[in-house]
Formats: sequence, structure tokens, C-alpha cells
Amino acid sequence: IARAERFLMETLLRAGRHDELLRSTERALAITAALPSIEQARLRCLVARALLAQDRFSDALPHLVSAQRSIGIDGTPQDRFDLAMDMVAWAAHAGRIADGEAHLRDAERLMGELPAGSTSLPLKRARYSLAAAAKDWKNAHDLMVRIAQESDSAQRAGRQLALAGILMAHDQDAHEQDRDELAERVARSEAQLTDQLANNRALIAALAGLAVLSTALLVLARRHQRSAKRSKLKSAVIERQKEEIHARSLELQRQNMRLADTLMREERHGIAMGEMHHR
Repeated sequence: IARAERFLMETLLRAGRHDELLRSTERALAITAALPSIEQARLRCLVARALLAQDRFSDALPHLVSAQRSIGIDGTPQDRFDLAMDMVAWAAHAGRIADGEAHLRDAERLMGELPAGSTSLPLKRARYSLAAAAKDWKNAHDLMVRIAQESDSAQRAGRQLALAGILMAHDQDAHEQDRDELAERVARSEAQLTDQLANNRALIAALAGLAVLSTALLVLARRHQRSAKRSKLKSAVIERQKEEIHARSLELQRQNMRLADTLMREERHGIAMGEMHHR
């Protein structure tokens, strides 16, 4: 039962039907309550992935933490790898770069236990999310380009494999002309998809460049704002100093006037005394 429930939830997750997956969570966990904890942990990981896909990171964390113990003890290498990738996604969103890098190293240690080529793209995506969270835009841009290239290669290999399967199946019950026509149609579709992927790569590169430019403009705007604030403060200080100097100048002028007035009175008094003495 647990495997059937997990298969259903994995199908819903791949189809992007996250709300439907979450609605079935309570029922699925209730059914598996009496089963081994590893099955419950796997279901919780699927729930967490649906929540992460909806950017509900704080809701996903309890499910990931609950699954960690069982996955660590009884999980397969694939279970542990997937859980580490989920923890990287959560850590990147939370800004806990060091924790994300630790989970990334846990995932990298499992590479030798998993099928060749199955870990490369998820690891690059995890590194990209950490680089973007750390605002390491150059590294993030390089990783984005490599992810696009690897995704194109994987999709191209899948399409070629599908083409081979179609041709082999068709060869059993179709004429040579029909098979050639089918191959030509598929080849045209392949060319159209290749053109579309090339356009997508250009769009990804343009978006990455726009992100870097936007960040640079934001930094420049903040610097300009801080510079304007400092200039305003300096102007206020200079204006205050001017006012103080003007006030001091007025006070000196008043003091000089009082001193001159005093001197004139003393001089008149001296003259008067001299005249009296002369008489």
C-alpha cells in the first residue's frame, strides 16, 4: 500500500499537481502509520518537495527534519541524495549558505553509489541556488549556462533514443517508404526543437545578464543614495558653521563697539579732568 501511495504521489509531483498531492498527504500518512518508518519518511520527502515547489519553505522544513533520521538509517543512497538536495534548496532560501554547502557535500559523497550521470544536473542546480543566494553572480551565471547546456544534451539524447525506438517499432509492421517519411517528420521535429532550445539558451543568457545588470544598478543606486546623504550632511554642517561664524562676527562687532565707546568716554573724562586741573 505504501509503495502504491508513494507512486501516486511521485506521479502527482512530476505532473506539477502540488495541491492535489498535499490534499492526499494526510490520508497517505494515516495509511502508512503502521508500516516501517522509512516509508513514512519517503512520503514526507515528497510532501516537502511539493511545498518547496510552491515556495512554502517554512512548511517544508518540518517534513524534511522528520524524515532525516529514518532516511539516514534505512534509506537508500538515492533517498539520502534526494533529501540532501531538498535540504540545499531550503538552506539557499533561508540564506544559510554554510548549512547548504554542508548538505551539498553530503550529496557529493553519494555520487559513487548512484548511476553515472544521474547526479550531475541536480548537483549543478544545487550549486546554482547557493551561488544565487550568496549573490555570487558570476558563478551563478556560469552554472546557469552549464545547466542549460547539460539539459539540452540530456533532452537531445532522450529524443534520439525515442526516435530509435519509434523507428524500430515501425520497422516491424510498416513499409520502407512509411518509415522514411516517419524518420523525416521526426527529423523535422528534432530540428524545430533544437532551434527552440537554442533560443531558450539565448534567453537564459540574456536573463542572467539582466540579473547581473540589475544587481549592479541596485548597488550603484544605493551608493548614490549614501553619497547624497553624506553630501546633505556635509552641507548642513557647513551651513551651521557659517551661522556660527556669522554669530561670532556680530558678537565681535558688538564687543568692538562697546570697547570704542568705553575708550571715548575715558578720553572725554581725561580731558575734563585736565581742564579742571589747569584751572
